[in-house]
Amino acid sequence: ECSAQECVDTLVAAALDGGGSDNITAILVRCH
Repeated sequence: ECSAQECVDTLVAAALDGGGSDNITAILVRCH
């Protein structure tokens, strides 16, 4: 289970990586 900060860090990294919305959705599902 992710902490909130880990979630934010991962989302920022994905965004900087040019990750698509599908990737962000998968991250959010994993973290919640």
